Amino acid sequence: MLRPSAPEWWESMATRIPLTPDDERNVLHAISGWKLRNRCLIEFGLRTGFRASEIGSLTIGQIWNGTRVRDEVTISRRYLKGGRGLHRQGVRSRTVPLAPAVRTLIHDYIQERLRRNPNLASHEPVFRSTQTAGGIGRWMINALVKRACAQAGLPQNGRYGSHTLRKSFAQRIYRATGHDINLTRAALGHRDIATSQRYLTVSEDEIRAAILAVAI
Repeated sequence: MLRPSAPEWWESMATRIPLTPDDERNVLHAISGWKLRNRCLIEFGLRTGFRASEIGSLTIGQIWNGTRVRDEVTISRRYLKGGRGLHRQGVRSRTVPLAPAVRTLIHDYIQERLRRNPNLASHEPVFRSTQTAGGIGRWMINALVKRACAQAGLPQNGRYGSHTLRKSFAQRIYRATGHDINLTRAALGHRDIATSQRYLTVSEDEIRAAILAVAI
């Protein structure tokens, strides 16, 4: 399979759509039989909102203190979007707390890694590539998300990919905060609210309910 060129990649990121709560449940059910690395990766992306490149940069030491999964994970500026560019001084590290269910899944995955390699080093990638010695790449994460959505019965229309995980996280934060766009912006690590707004969508059911709520 040919990998998309850079312009094609970024265009596809912009057109990705989030999962609805029902879609999320269906996806997680569909991948319940997958190998632990891939299940852990997809749920981690859904629950933290990290970008694919940020997930691929994670090391064991960032998420495991030697005996247990850390309560939160921090990705340094250099691995964040724009963290190495001309405006890198405006980019700060991003820390996200890990929900208990995610910590449990990561714990099981790390234990599996330790059984295979008791000398697992802190600099090793959390989500190791099966093709290289480094972390899993954005292209492969994209492929995994598309396969998960296909197995969940979602339309294969090019609207689902790695950025679906981050956009789904944005939708969940937006709903959980009572539609607080500034809190959503902060949770995503965006500098501008306008960027966060592009992540948010409304369904036909929500539009209908809003109209009926103000009907005379």
